[in-house]
Amino acid sequence: MTLEHVSLADSPRTILDYLAVVVAVRAAVGLGAPSADSAVSGSSEGSESGGSAATSHPTWSDENGSWLTLVLPGDGRALLAGWHADESETEASGTSLDGGTDLIDTAPGWWRRGIDHARARRDVLGFLYGWDGAAWWRAPYDTADGFDPDFFPVTRDSVAEQIGELAADTLLDDPAAEAVDALLAAGTSLSAEQLEAALHTEDGWPEVDVAAGLRAAQAFDGYAERLQPAPQNVS
Repeated sequence: MTLEHVSLADSPRTILDYLAVVVAVRAAVGLGAPSADSAVSGSSEGSESGGSAATSHPTWSDENGSWLTLVLPGDGRALLAGWHADESETEASGTSLDGGTDLIDTAPGWWRRGIDHARARRDVLGFLYGWDGAAWWRAPYDTADGFDPDFFPVTRDSVAEQIGELAADTLLDDPAAEAVDALLAAGTSLSAEQLEAALHTEDGWPEVDVAAGLRAAQAFDGYAERLQPAPQNVS
């Protein structure tokens, strides 16, 4: 059987920027600061302790157990692996007694990196999508895998909504649209000034830890290099 196209327009490089913004905002408002492996986390769970940008992968998770990882094997290859705690009916990581769903089928063998990642996290894997340099693809199956671009931080709109929710949850002013746009445009290169513009209150309380947000974003240094295509041999 042939792989099926996934309706997701943004590239791995753009999604990496989205994840960097989410982790920076969460760290700045004091929610789920990342651990040493640069994991993007709604809590402190789901990190691969002791990893580095060369061996770990940027990961987002929430308090209910949903998670998403941009798996970056290198040489321009990328996978989206994850699980929606309420909507994923597939299971492909071997962590339950169910037979699971074949999320690889005829895909290249390196897609197994997504399954290996889920097993290393001891997490259930609901979906696994691969990037071919132009579009996202998945194995053919009818079971609901739980992937929702309006829920996971993989689109501009979903990330902007999460920033607004984080500000509201921590009693900050509603971020101005232009300030959010500037954060999203900067991505992994966001600045202290851009964080301050998006996250603030008129009276300065509660305080925003801009330095923590910057450290969180800087933890993504090195990931972009793994999205560079492998050099071509010229004979």
